[in-house]
Amino acid sequence: MPRAWTTEHQREFVTQKINDYAMINQTHQPTVRAFWSRLLEEWDQQWPPVNELVRDGTLPVRALEQGYVRSTQEDEAVQSYQQSKKLKIRTLFRYIKIKLGL
Repeated sequence: MPRAWTTEHQREFVTQKINDYAMINQTHQPTVRAFWSRLLEEWDQQWPPVNELVRDGTLPVRALEQGYVRSTQEDEAVQSYQQSKKLKIRTLFRYIKIKLGL
Protein backbone atom coordinates (compact mmCIF):
# COMPACT_ATOMS: atom_id res chain seq x y z
CA MET A 1 0.00 0.00 0.00
CA PRO A 2 1.24 3.49 -0.75
CA ARG A 3 2.24 5.73 2.12
CA ALA A 4 -0.85 6.01 4.32
CA TRP A 5 -2.65 9.36 4.39
CA THR A 6 -5.39 7.84 6.51
CA THR A 7 -5.67 6.57 10.03
CA GLU A 8 -6.54 2.97 10.79
CA HIS A 9 -10.02 4.13 11.83
CA GLN A 10 -10.52 5.85 8.45
CA ARG A 11 -9.42 2.74 6.55
CA GLU A 12 -11.84 0.65 8.63
CA PHE A 13 -14.62 3.14 7.83
CA VAL A 14 -14.01 2.71 4.08
CA THR A 15 -13.68 -1.07 4.37
CA GLN A 16 -17.06 -1.27 6.10
CA LYS A 17 -18.68 0.56 3.18
CA ILE A 18 -17.49 -1.94 0.59
CA ASN A 19 -20.29 -4.44 1.28
CA ASP A 20 -22.88 -1.68 0.86
CA TYR A 21 -21.30 -0.72 -2.43
CA ALA A 22 -21.18 -4.30 -3.70
CA MET A 23 -24.90 -4.68 -3.05
CA ILE A 24 -25.90 -1.55 -4.96
CA ASN A 25 -23.28 -1.70 -7.71
CA GLN A 26 -25.45 -4.28 -9.49
CA THR A 27 -28.29 -1.75 -9.72
CA HIS A 28 -28.49 1.57 -11.51
CA GLN A 29 -26.16 4.58 -11.56
CA PRO A 30 -28.29 6.97 -9.43
CA THR A 31 -27.98 4.55 -6.52
CA VAL A 32 -24.21 4.43 -6.91
CA ARG A 33 -24.04 8.24 -7.02
CA ALA A 34 -26.15 8.39 -3.86
CA PHE A 35 -23.81 5.89 -2.21
CA TRP A 36 -20.77 8.08 -2.93
CA SER A 37 -22.53 11.24 -1.77
CA ARG A 38 -23.53 9.55 1.47
CA LEU A 39 -20.06 8.08 2.05
CA LEU A 40 -18.36 11.44 1.50
CA GLU A 41 -20.88 13.21 3.72
CA GLU A 42 -20.33 10.68 6.51
CA TRP A 43 -16.56 11.08 6.10
CA ASP A 44 -16.84 14.86 6.45
CA GLN A 45 -19.01 14.46 9.54
CA GLN A 46 -16.44 12.24 11.22
CA TRP A 47 -13.39 14.15 9.96
CA PRO A 48 -14.49 17.74 9.18
CA PRO A 49 -12.32 19.38 6.53
CA VAL A 50 -11.69 22.51 8.59
CA ASN A 51 -10.42 20.41 11.51
CA GLU A 52 -8.09 18.51 9.19
CA LEU A 53 -6.78 21.73 7.65
CA VAL A 54 -6.19 23.27 11.07
CA ARG A 55 -4.35 20.14 12.15
CA ASP A 56 -2.02 20.25 9.15
CA GLY A 57 -1.43 24.01 9.53
CA THR A 58 -3.23 25.13 6.37
CA LEU A 59 -5.83 27.07 8.38
CA PRO A 60 -5.27 28.96 11.64
CA VAL A 61 -6.63 27.50 14.89
CA ARG A 62 -9.11 30.36 15.12
CA ALA A 63 -10.84 28.87 12.03
CA LEU A 64 -12.46 26.43 14.48
CA GLU A 65 -14.12 29.25 16.41
CA GLN A 66 -17.83 29.85 15.85
CA GLY A 67 -18.36 32.97 13.76
CA TYR A 68 -14.93 32.83 12.12
CA VAL A 69 -15.16 34.12 8.56
CA ARG A 70 -12.69 32.50 6.19
CA SER A 71 -10.90 34.54 3.56
CA THR A 72 -11.34 33.74 -0.12
CA GLN A 73 -7.95 32.05 -0.06
CA GLU A 74 -8.97 29.90 2.92
CA ASP A 75 -12.25 28.97 1.21
CA GLU A 76 -10.27 27.91 -1.84
CA ALA A 77 -8.01 25.79 0.37
CA VAL A 78 -11.05 24.04 1.86
CA GLN A 79 -12.54 23.39 -1.60
CA SER A 80 -9.22 22.11 -2.92
CA TYR A 81 -8.85 19.86 0.12
CA GLN A 82 -12.35 18.43 -0.38
CA GLN A 83 -11.72 17.67 -4.06
CA SER A 84 -8.39 16.05 -3.29
CA LYS A 85 -9.83 14.04 -0.40
CA LYS A 86 -12.70 12.84 -2.60
CA LEU A 87 -10.23 11.41 -5.13
CA LYS A 88 -8.09 9.87 -2.39
CA ILE A 89 -11.11 8.20 -0.77
CA ARG A 90 -12.21 6.73 -4.10
CA THR A 91 -8.67 5.48 -4.75
CA LEU A 92 -8.46 3.96 -1.27
CA PHE A 93 -11.84 2.33 -1.82
CA ARG A 94 -10.68 0.72 -5.08
CA TYR A 95 -7.41 -0.37 -3.47
CA ILE A 96 -9.20 -2.07 -0.57
CA LYS A 97 -11.66 -3.75 -2.94
CA ILE A 98 -8.77 -5.18 -4.96
CA LYS A 99 -6.91 -6.24 -1.82
CA LEU A 100 -10.03 -8.06 -0.62
CA GLY A 101 -10.46 -9.70 -4.03
CA LEU A 102 -13.78 -8.06 -4.81
